[in-house]
Amino acid sequence: MYYVTYYINKQPHRYEFAFQSLWAAIFKARAILEQHGLATDVMQTATGEILAVFEPGHTEINADLEIDLQVLALQPLE
Repeated sequence: MYYVTYYINKQPHRYEFAFQSLWAAIFKARAILEQHGLATDVMQTATGEILAVFEPGHTEINADLEIDLQVLALQPLE
């Protein structure tokens, strides 16, 4: 499972849904950033590892993710 956290005034808020797909969690995190301008991250619940961070003007994707997922995570949302 994957959780999306968004930050309002540097306070973390967990998105109300968990995702079974990492792709879906990354898509939602990017959508929150692009729609609302809020920094987000994606965490794997089993390990607590942060897999992706999206901030205005900055994106960081965990280098251990499959290359296809890294490329997909960085494509423009349309």
